[in-house]
Amino acid sequence: MLSLRIILVNAVALLAITGCSSSKMTGPTTSADLASEPLHPGKARICVMRISSGLSLASGKVKDGDRMIGALRQNRYLCWEREPGNTVIRSSWVPLLKVIEENDDVYELPLTVKAGEVHYLMQQWRMTKPSTRLVVLDEEYAKEKLAECRPTATAED
Repeated sequence: MLSLRIILVNAVALLAITGCSSSKMTGPTTSADLASEPLHPGKARICVMRISSGLSLASGKVKDGDRMIGALRQNRYLCWEREPGNTVIRSSWVPLLKVIEENDDVYELPLTVKAGEVHYLMQQWRMTKPSTRLVVLDEEYAKEKLAECRPTATAED
């Protein structure tokens, strides 16, 4: 029994190390430092955070246009870089086995992102439909709240 426990602990440690060592510059990146790193030339950054709401068991999906970025739980954030232009950021609580496109409970926020800019959004839960919404935050408040959150992995990580 003790050897099985040691094997499991080592397996979890190995997965954690290999999972953290990968770096994908072509897809969205969510390293712990991305929120404070300089932007890549010609790119824009979007950071979506979820502050404690008391609904810790629920998870909200985030999409940038047609690309799934990830899912947020409370006190977590997602940051990614993208090409400048018009997009729609989608937020939704979606059951685990249902894709976001098949869900009628989607909040959509049209957003024009410009090269060299960082856009901060907060995902909020509501008791009405759609059950989530996205709010644009000013930079000072956003950085304060971002410091209270931890990064979360993207769908492509």
